[in-house]
Amino acid sequence: MRPEDRKKDILIPVFCCEYSTAEDGINSTPEDLLRMARDDSDSTIEMECSLDGVDLKPHYVETGPFNISVPSNHLLTNENADPGTHTAVTVGYWHLLKPLPPGKHKLRFGGINKQGFHTKIECIVNVTSIEKQ
Repeated sequence: MRPEDRKKDILIPVFCCEYSTAEDGINSTPEDLLRMARDDSDSTIEMECSLDGVDLKPHYVETGPFNISVPSNHLLTNENADPGTHTAVTVGYWHLLKPLPPGKHKLRFGGINKQGFHTKIECIVNVTSIEKQ
C-alpha cells in the first residue's frame, strides 16, 4: 500500500454482478441490465468477507447506469463485443473497510450463486507506518 493511501477507506466488491450493453447487446436498456444483475445477485447462496480471520458484514448496493470503455483487446465473455463506450450497471454486496493499522493483513472475500458463478479472492495488504522527519 502506498504511504499516501494508508488513511483511505478500501471498497471491497465482496460478490457483485455487472451487466453492460457490450456483453448483452446495444438494445439492452438500463432496466434490462439491472434486472439481469438482480437475478444473478438474488441467487447468491454463499458469501465470505473477512479481515485477519474476523468476519465483516457486506452491504447490498445497486448502481444506476454508468459508462464503461471497452478496448479492442477486451476479455469479455462475449468475444464479439464492440469496442467503445457502453452502458453498465452493477448489483451486489460490498464492504467499506476503514483505514488499516500498520502491519500485514489478510483480506478474503468472494461468493457463489445458484448458477455456479463464483469468486474467491485472498490478498495480503501490507500497511507501513511513516515516521515524520
